[in-house]
Amino acid sequence: MRSLLIYFALLLTQLMNAQIKQIGETDLSDYPSIKFKLHSRTFEKLNASDFTFSEVINGKENKINSSDLKLSYTPSENKEKNKCVLIMIEALSYPNRHEQVDAFFYGIKNSLKGFVNPGDKIKIVAFALRNKKTRILNDVNSSFTDNIPVLEKSIDDYKIVNNVFNNKDVSDLYGAVFEGIEMIGNESIDLKKSILLLSEERNNNFSTQKTSLNVINLAKEKNVVINTIKYNRANYEQYTDPTLAAQTFGESHVLKRSLGVLKNLKKQKDIEEIVPVILNNALSRANGSDYKVVLKLQNDKKDGGKNKIIVKQLNYNFDTTLIFNSPGNIVFYQFQKNFYVSLLVSFLILVVLTYGIFLLYKMNKKMRQKKELEAANQLQIQKDQEAAILSQQQELKAIKLSELQRLKEEQELKAEQIRINEEKEKVAQMRALGNFPILKFADSNNSAQFEINSSIVSVGRDKQSNVICIPNSNISRNHFSIVFENNEYRIQDNNSTNGIIVNGYKLKNALLNNGDIIEIADVTFTFYK
Repeated sequence: MRSLLIYFALLLTQLMNAQIKQIGETDLSDYPSIKFKLHSRTFEKLNASDFTFSEVINGKENKINSSDLKLSYTPSENKEKNKCVLIMIEALSYPNRHEQVDAFFYGIKNSLKGFVNPGDKIKIVAFALRNKKTRILNDVNSSFTDNIPVLEKSIDDYKIVNNVFNNKDVSDLYGAVFEGIEMIGNESIDLKKSILLLSEERNNNFSTQKTSLNVINLAKEKNVVINTIKYNRANYEQYTDPTLAAQTFGESHVLKRSLGVLKNLKKQKDIEEIVPVILNNALSRANGSDYKVVLKLQNDKKDGGKNKIIVKQLNYNFDTTLIFNSPGNIVFYQFQKNFYVSLLVSFLILVVLTYGIFLLYKMNKKMRQKKELEAANQLQIQKDQEAAILSQQQELKAIKLSELQRLKEEQELKAEQIRINEEKEKVAQMRALGNFPILKFADSNNSAQFEINSSIVSVGRDKQSNVICIPNSNISRNHFSIVFENNEYRIQDNNSTNGIIVNGYKLKNALLNNGDIIEIADVTFTFYK
């Protein structure tokens, strides 16, 4: 009886800590009717009879009648398609647990394809008692993954070594789940997180976690849903602990009783069927439920005052408080309620304020005039100083600009002279090789030939920017250039639209030899040197 009382006390404590909260702002556009949205961690669809709404007026709670209440269920938005799941298997070498261990491991292995989707993150761990390294969980696979063959192989390869940490009839159940929540909660994965616990649900009396209280609180803090499957050996159903699943909004399943000694394919089959159902519902359970609420308030004052609504979800004793200010303000409300009194009070206040402002005006006027005179004198002195400084600055600026212009012109003359000299040298080199090259042009309408008599000859459709102008729509504004460098003539494409084809090859840059043919659509150039 004492254990039962402790259990219900803990259960009540957990229920009081459950979560319900408002989503978004309170809509006051139709005041005193208000609209808002609630989110509950409970997965089940509820109706208005599962809630109470109370309006706090003058410090007292006034329950809102059902006639003034409308509540509608709206599924929580779920943009996620993937889940993160930690599967925890109680793995004991105790003889009466062989049936349980085989059914758990092979039930999970055979059901992987039923719940593991691309993008999911699944990890499997085994647990018994805390070992000398102060750890309870042992990795079956090394990290969270969606690779089914890796998970299957990890299960096949995992061996339970008989030792003092797993040869007892019980495990450190709560301590293991506590470690599991920390493991999945600290995993840097932006997915909804769940635990699937497969065990006998019997906790070692020497466990650091004597009850499920800390475990449930940590699960809520980390937003981890715990789902449980109890193996249920004969005469051990009394050890079932539904709080882990119920208080973290998960599912709880108790298998049919069996002796626990022989291989039990029926239980393994049941596990294979139950696990995909639980884990494929994991995202929905992690999201909870949303509800749209419309309330008509008794307090219809539009005075900008603070309002408080207390919401309770009855089956779980969840509660939350909504606080908002009514529309309007206290002055406007008083004019509506007591027009003449408010008008008189406002008039008296206005007279007092006017007289006070008048006195302040007279006192400040003299001070202001004195300060203005001082400021004017000071301003004139400052303006004279600034004018003198500005004149000096302008003179210096004019001198600097003149000098900079002179230097710029000298540099431009030098640069131009250097360019002319370089061009003369290159033209002399071109003459030394013989006559200037000839570039012959022909299309369907025209033909011409041009002498290449400078080191850079640009060819294009634009008259202003090219040495040779070709009036053909297939030629770009600045199509290509013929450049003399190192006693060689090269053709170079200037990022034209149609490019250049030299002797049948489309090139960006090529050495020109006597008789080379350059093609651009219907235009043909022939280079002679």
